[in-house]
Order: sequence, then C-alpha cells, then structure tokens
Amino acid sequence: MRSPNQPPIAYDRASLPPARVQRQIQRLNADQSWVRREAAHTLGQMGDPRAAEALSAALADVNRAVRVEAALALGEIGGQRAVEILTSVLADRVQHDRVRGAAAAALWKIGDERAVEPLGLAAGEMSGYLPYYATKALVTIGSARAIALVCERLQAADVHGRQCAAEALAKSARGNAVALGPLCTALKDPDFSVRDSAAQALGRIGDARAVDGLCEALQDLNNAVCISAAEALGSIGVLEAVGPLCSLLLDEDITVQAAGIKAIKQLASPADLPLRILSLSTYTSIQKLDTLYILAGAYPRVLRYSFVNVQTFCEEILRRRDLAEPAKRGAEAVLVELHKRGEAQTLLRATARDAAREPTELLRGTMGPGDTTSPDEMLRSSEAPSPKPLSKARFLTRMFRQR
Repeated sequence: MRSPNQPPIAYDRASLPPARVQRQIQRLNADQSWVRREAAHTLGQMGDPRAAEALSAALADVNRAVRVEAALALGEIGGQRAVEILTSVLADRVQHDRVRGAAAAALWKIGDERAVEPLGLAAGEMSGYLPYYATKALVTIGSARAIALVCERLQAADVHGRQCAAEALAKSARGNAVALGPLCTALKDPDFSVRDSAAQALGRIGDARAVDGLCEALQDLNNAVCISAAEALGSIGVLEAVGPLCSLLLDEDITVQAAGIKAIKQLASPADLPLRILSLSTYTSIQKLDTLYILAGAYPRVLRYSFVNVQTFCEEILRRRDLAEPAKRGAEAVLVELHKRGEAQTLLRATARDAAREPTELLRGTMGPGDTTSPDEMLRSSEAPSPKPLSKARFLTRMFRQR
C-alpha cells in the first residue's frame, strides 16, 4: 500500500491496457479491506469509464473507507453514469455521512448541472461534511439555479448552513452577481464568520452596488470583518469609499489600520489622493473636509507626509490654472466650510523630497520670518497627546451626515 505522502501515479488513459483495469476491478473483491480501498483509489487515478459499474458495487462494501474511496474514484472518472450513481448515493440517507459527503465532493469535481437539485437537497441537511461539499459543488457548477440554491442557504436557520454557503461563495474561483443581494444581507448576519465570508465574496464579485454595504461593514466590531470589507472595497475600486476607509486609520488595531491603508492606496496614490477627494462630486464639503482631516491625523505615521495648512492647500488649488474645474469647486467649498468652522486643520501631502527630510527641517520650512519658536519646540507641541478620538460609528455618522 502506498503512503499518503507519495505523489499519485500518472496514467496514460488513452493507451491504458484493458487487462490492467480488469486486474484492479478484481481486487475490489479481495478479502482485505485495505486492498479493496487501494484498488478503488487506483481505478480513480486510471479514470477508465469501464470501472464505473464495479465502483458502483463497491459503494455497498461493508467497510466505510472503501465506500468513500469508491465515491471519490467515480468523481475522477466522471461522465453521465458516474453522476447517476453519485446522485443516488447522495439521496440515500442510510449511507454514512462521510460516504455521502464524498459523493458530494465527487460531484463537485465533476461539476455537472444534472446534479443541481440533489445537491440542493443535500446542502439543506444538518450533517457536518455533506452541506459543505454540496454547496461547494453548487458554486462550482455556477448556473443561475445552483447559485440561487446556495443563496437560500445564506438565509438558513442553522448557523452551519449559512457558514457553508458564505464560505463556498467566498472561495469560488469566479464571482456571481446573482448572489449580490443575499451576500449584502449576510453582511449583517449574527455570526461573524458569515459576515467575514460575505465580505470576501463581494470583493471577488467586484460589483459597485455592494459598496454601501461594505462601508457599513467597516464599523463591524469584529476586526476580521473590517479587514475583509476593506480588502473588498480596495478590489472594487470605487473612490467614494475613501471616506469610510479613512475611519480605519483611527482604529486601535494595527492590522485594521494596515488594511485601510492598503485599500486607500489601491483607490488612489497618496500624492494624488487629496486632489481627487476635492474633485468628488458625490461628497459634500463637510465630507471632503472631514476626510482630509482624518488623513492629516493618521497618515504621518505611515506615509511621512509634510505639513501643509488646509486653507493654504485649497488656496493654492484655486490659483493653479492646470487643474480641472471639479477640483477647484471642491477647494472653494472646503474653504467656505473652513470659514464656517473657524478652526485650523492640516493636510498632509506626500513628496519624495519631504519623505527624506527630518521633522525639524519640515517645521523650519513652515516657520514665518517673525516666528521665534524653535523647530524642536514646535515638534514637541505637535506630538502632544490629542483629545480622545471619536468612535468609528460616531465619526462616520458625523462625516457622512447630509445638509
């Protein structure tokens, strides 16, 4: 008997002698169970359709391991006859759950649409192995009916069924827009693993209609859900997500901060980000100003921006003639909002020259001719502890309120 760590033997199925296949079929009737199991495994590697009937008979073997290996072998062989045998095993509730789970895994390997309805019934059962492989098979088949059955499992009463459906959609090789609505609903599931997998699946689908739900998921109390939502927003690539993503830069967990930074970098380069925020037509002046405020408070630690006053930055935008009108209108609106608030805020701009300079040099460049304060004193004052930041939920409510 070969070791499990030994690589499988590659058989040339086109020129496989019938005598070799027949020899393995005869071994399925051996007295020792390990011989029968090894024969079923070898027939699966050979992939010869002539072994389908013999493997079907092996599904009635007294040894459970032999039955599992026979079901998996039928998945390697494939074809209409294998699908018929495996679907009958799937519907046989007398069979052990592991044997039925192996039949579902084999149908997952085949990916035949004729197995959709039996797999849908198996996905609704409560046993451990069967729902997982049944939902994986349905997602692999990928037809509208198959995905609809998986989406029904996202609304199941049992947590295990919802977890299997969400995980199968998250690990799918291709996204399916049919699942968009149910997955957005699953972002509010009571179980965090369902929310996490739903966010991953939405990122794989890449539909902009999921942005609102993913932005709300950034406020999730579970860090894994926040990180998955940030990664999904970065994959979708909608610039309007920059504001909610900026809230992650205030999070206490460094992994959440890193996920927010990575997603923001995917949406826009750090040097172009302030200008693009000003150009957003969907943002109000309050949203633009508050987004710049968060960038000013969080980016120095990771991107080494230099200090520039927000008002000075916006006035410079208005003076330049090489910029588009949306950016100038945004800068004008921000200046109006600054005048209303009457408070000084800072915007951090990244330049290759400033990244290599020391903080004292940056501060010396911003001092006026009559300023007698030393750069070291300014640096110490700028590093003074700031007031306790707002919670993410309260900050987002304040940042995205509408006037």
